[in-house]
Amino acid sequence: MPAPSAPPQPEPSPIPAGAPGAGPRGWLWLPTILTGIVALLAASYPVARAFYLTGFGFNEGWNVYAARLVFQGRQVYAHPPAWTDFNYPALSFHIVAWLHGVGASYLFAGRFLSLGALLASCLLVGLLARRLGAGARHAVFAGLFCLAIFAIAARSYVGLDDPQILAQMFFLAGFYVYASGEPDWGRLAAVAALFVIGGNIKHNLVDFPLAVLLDLLLTNRRAAAKFIALGAALLAVSIGWEIWANGPYFVASLLSARQYFVHKAFAEFSYLGLGTIEIAALAAAAWSVAQLAAARRRRGRDVDSGFRTTRRNPAQAVALWFFCALTAGLLFGGGAGVYLNAYFDFFLATAVIAGALVPWLIVREGWEWRRNAEMIIPLVLLLSLVPTWFRPSPLFPHRRARLSDIFRLPGRQASFTLQVDFLRQHSGPALCENLLYCARAGKPYIYDPFDASERVLTGRLDPRPLLAQVRRQRFSVIELMRPVDYYERRTGIFIFPSLAAAIAHHYRLAFHSRRSFLYVPQHQP
Repeated sequence: MPAPSAPPQPEPSPIPAGAPGAGPRGWLWLPTILTGIVALLAASYPVARAFYLTGFGFNEGWNVYAARLVFQGRQVYAHPPAWTDFNYPALSFHIVAWLHGVGASYLFAGRFLSLGALLASCLLVGLLARRLGAGARHAVFAGLFCLAIFAIAARSYVGLDDPQILAQMFFLAGFYVYASGEPDWGRLAAVAALFVIGGNIKHNLVDFPLAVLLDLLLTNRRAAAKFIALGAALLAVSIGWEIWANGPYFVASLLSARQYFVHKAFAEFSYLGLGTIEIAALAAAAWSVAQLAAARRRRGRDVDSGFRTTRRNPAQAVALWFFCALTAGLLFGGGAGVYLNAYFDFFLATAVIAGALVPWLIVREGWEWRRNAEMIIPLVLLLSLVPTWFRPSPLFPHRRARLSDIFRLPGRQASFTLQVDFLRQHSGPALCENLLYCARAGKPYIYDPFDASERVLTGRLDPRPLLAQVRRQRFSVIELMRPVDYYERRTGIFIFPSLAAAIAHHYRLAFHSRRSFLYVPQHQP
């Protein structure tokens, strides 16, 4: 007669039954609700800004020009990089061009894609926190904390027509698929496909595939070989498609060199990366170290079953991703023109781990401390973002985050429209530092202020042809984001000093706002 089976045991609760603090626990949602309120308040301005026709960043006009080329049936990489260049992969340009074909504006299609991808990324952050053992409350906190980080620390990118957040959604989806089960052929193929799709939108989010590869090498080298083979095959297909569909200079454009500054890498990481989420990042680093140490002990106890143990708990993969994202942000941050977007994956990894911190800590502590920990830890993480919210922008020291900025958007749109009309009224080519002005005015794309300036400053492009055109006053209007004497005093990343000197001598200021200065030839009335 078979022995009777033992009755199923209830899962242990975070606070033991009968202990102080046991019972109704709805009030523990309070930190999550506060995080949601803060995230919505912080995101209100950048989300509202996305609906207004005004220029937020250099990349918006650049992306409009690229999508317009695709819509017109022209190749993005048809010519070698020189005075113009597109150094991103072209998939996002094709998506925006398709949306334009069904009636959307190039600009607003790109902005709303970015907004939707940010919301999807924060949802995936919450789902990944669940994979780490977080309950529903902590997973929701992780997703809302992700939104709060982006809305506070990177608000200039929220709702921006820029493909990076769209790319990170695909990479994050691939990482979630990897963390959700055993690495069989089907799962690894799905992961590699999502990574390659993301890489065809923005190519330098290398921390995701690197973390997956490291995790596989530590747990199952045969699966690692499969992942490498699948990734290499799909990557080769995607490069072939880019060259066939978008032009022969695809690889040359992506590998276009730029200046690199070691001091910039450390200074900006300390201020823009780690400096925006110090407490949350340090807590995530402690969690990651503990998870890697625990995984190593498990492998040491039983090498044969270590792979299965690790795969049932994806904490090792997330910990590896955190350190890969931190390292990638630090390294890429030294490149000229690289700004907050170098640290986006670092923000995402920190938000995922933030959702797992409370369950991890309360298991390690006695029940007497648990009731307070479930309230204190999320509140501390949330309050740690407050100084970042109110400090000035490093690029624009006079600008601080204010909810009242929403009411200034109609005025900014009116000013932008006036300046675009000014450009339209002056026939002939124009040179714009903020390319969106020239793109909206219907001016041809003849000068990339970032990439062309980088080539001049690194000696790979002779500036004399452009300087000769400026001296002959061939441009009907030149738009700058600051007064021209600003660029004469320092080496900028958009307008090199000799170009600024030529503009100062042969052009005069004709129209300006707080964010744009329009110069016309001196002989013009």
